[in-house]
Amino acid sequence: MGIQRKGAAAQRVGFRVKRIRQFHPELSLRGAELILRKGFRRAIDSYSAFFENDRSTPTGLGAYLRERGFRSLYLAGLATDFCVAFSAIDARRAGFAAHVVEDACRAIDVGGSLDAAWREMRAAGVERVRSEDRLRKRSPA
Repeated sequence: MGIQRKGAAAQRVGFRVKRIRQFHPELSLRGAELILRKGFRRAIDSYSAFFENDRSTPTGLGAYLRERGFRSLYLAGLATDFCVAFSAIDARRAGFAAHVVEDACRAIDVGGSLDAAWREMRAAGVERVRSEDRLRKRSPA
């Protein structure tokens, strides 16, 4: 995949890994059904919600969503050109329809990484949407 983010590019952006061993005490987990642990393997970068960046170690999210009947996913978050893009492309790879909500994301955009990510997401069959379009479709006329 062309948007691999390792080494010099990651250093230019200034990525830092901070070890967090527990959740904030005020965070309510009452409605949580699944907690995925990401970024704890020092030898494997971790951008996608579905696979580690070795492209073969699954996180369990795909199986979890499939077991619950999900077929279409809407993705949002930080950063469009890294975590969101990797997750969207891997969602397609796992057999889900994937829609990235563009106005609910923000990019890092180092060295053209945002344009490259959109091209690769489009090539993978990821749909680029805006929140107002989705809200309009759900609202009664």
